[in-house]
Amino acid sequence: MISDLHTHSSFSTDSEAPQEEMLDRAISLGLKTYCFTDHYDYIWPEQYEDRFIFDVDKYFEKLTALKQAYKGKIEVLIGVEEGLRNEPGLPDQVKSFYDEMNSKYPFDFVIGSSHILRYYDPYYEDYWSGKPAPGKDLGAPDYAKNKERLSLEDGLREYFESILFNSKNYDNYDIYGHLDYIVRYAPGLSKEEKNYSPMDFKNIIDEILKGIIAKGKGIEINTSGIKYGLGYTHPKEWIVKRYHELGGEIITVGSDAHQKEHIAYGFDTAASVLENSGFKYYCIFRNRKPEFIKL
Repeated sequence: MISDLHTHSSFSTDSEAPQEEMLDRAISLGLKTYCFTDHYDYIWPEQYEDRFIFDVDKYFEKLTALKQAYKGKIEVLIGVEEGLRNEPGLPDQVKSFYDEMNSKYPFDFVIGSSHILRYYDPYYEDYWSGKPAPGKDLGAPDYAKNKERLSLEDGLREYFESILFNSKNYDNYDIYGHLDYIVRYAPGLSKEEKNYSPMDFKNIIDEILKGIIAKGKGIEINTSGIKYGLGYTHPKEWIVKRYHELGGEIITVGSDAHQKEHIAYGFDTAASVLENSGFKYYCIFRNRKPEFIKL
């Protein structure tokens, strides 16, 4: 595995990592291609202090300079992870914003991801309460109403529903990121309790994967689940295998590293997941076009 296609740096609100530090570490690990995909989440919920956006002009200025500075040592690709939204009234606005941004800037690679549900970040306990976000009237889905807190199953189902909507509604992305990542943040559960069965969500997962395939998009193997101690990638191997069975071809591998120690973390596991799922290759993107690399 010679490419890491999902990484963050100090341009992401939740990382302080210098870009040079990340690249030097990638070189030391023997990587040949490295893609920065810093967070851009348009319209972040108002109740949170952080804002997951950055100055895109400065981003390109910095990374374009690094492309030249590291030429011959490692290939630097310029990507972005864009947070997609499904709350009523937001999709058209968010879609228009990203369409304009992606037309203006020559990204190599665009990850579409679900990070926000009902104006909540599932990283925080407040999402799992099931209550409407401050100033909003959008409560938990019917299957989770009148509960003191959402279960892992409730959270996963709502997360998959957001992906189903977003993957259909948005077109300007290349792969959909970390398909089951919400499981990381379910509070108060052990590693064993977070070891959910994708079969419990087979119908909606199939619908998501079929839609992504029909659009000519792809998915990623995100190894951050290994880093978080879950013992599996995002998504789980069953989903990757199902994607292949349904005819999926475009698949990338990324660590979701926010610091240098996690670059290419768990890539041995990712290679096994690919092989076990029937893949003989993985993809990198240049100029928004997939290129296939043999395992």
